[in-house]
Amino acid sequence: MKAAWIATLTTLLVVGLQSWQQKKRDEEQQNSTEQKKMKYLNFIIQDTYKIVEFYNSNSQKLVNTFNINPFLIEEYSHYSAQSLEVIVNKLNQEDYYLASTTQLKGDDIAEVFLIYNALYLQIKDTKGHHIAEMEKLKQTQDDFSNSISDLQESINKLLLTKNFNSDKEKLGQRQLNELMGKIKPIILKDQPYKSRLFDSKNVFIEPVIKTLEPYDGIEGDLRNVLLKAYDARIKYNLCVVHLRNMIDYITTNGKEINYEITRIKELTEPLEAYIKKLPK
Repeated sequence: MKAAWIATLTTLLVVGLQSWQQKKRDEEQQNSTEQKKMKYLNFIIQDTYKIVEFYNSNSQKLVNTFNINPFLIEEYSHYSAQSLEVIVNKLNQEDYYLASTTQLKGDDIAEVFLIYNALYLQIKDTKGHHIAEMEKLKQTQDDFSNSISDLQESINKLLLTKNFNSDKEKLGQRQLNELMGKIKPIILKDQPYKSRLFDSKNVFIEPVIKTLEPYDGIEGDLRNVLLKAYDARIKYNLCVVHLRNMIDYITTNGKEINYEITRIKELTEPLEAYIKKLPK
């Protein structure tokens, strides 16, 4: 009887010890897994900071280009944010959040994930908006280019006119002819298409308007040239306003993105401190 009792107690002790050892191994394994998750999460979070650095750099390039020649603005180059894609679409955010509550003793990572989800959509929308606006801009620039061609054709027609309704109209033609003699070498100068578009306002359109505005009441070809010049000026301004709106959209979103990244850095300070304390 006593031997049986001892055997039973021994069995219970062995089973209990094995159970405790297994539980300890499971806890160590879970702790190790959670530590690896925190290391990986910290790694990809650090990589996402390149997004805002790249965004700021390219936004500033666009602003500088706009200030020099708005027509030289090209497609906005976006950082290939694979780390952001991983956080939003590939990580099991719930698992990483639960691991963080154990390892970091807090729930800030939940807010971090919420910000990243919003940031992902914002960057995606910004890129889509810019691509769409660049397509519209091509049409606006084509319209402006066509208005310059129309203006040139109307001037050529006027300069060939022999019959005038008044001496004032004849004088207007003479002054326009003198102007074209001065600016024609500049207009015909070999230069890139977009540089020519940009220069055309001050070199061509405005001088024509200044020359013909005193004859605003005149009808016929002289009046037609002036109206064409006004139209070209309007289309030039439409291009510049379109480009300025694009720049404003990008810079405004840039401020929001910078704020969001700054907030993420604040929320992940405990994570960074935790990583530094882990054994190498």
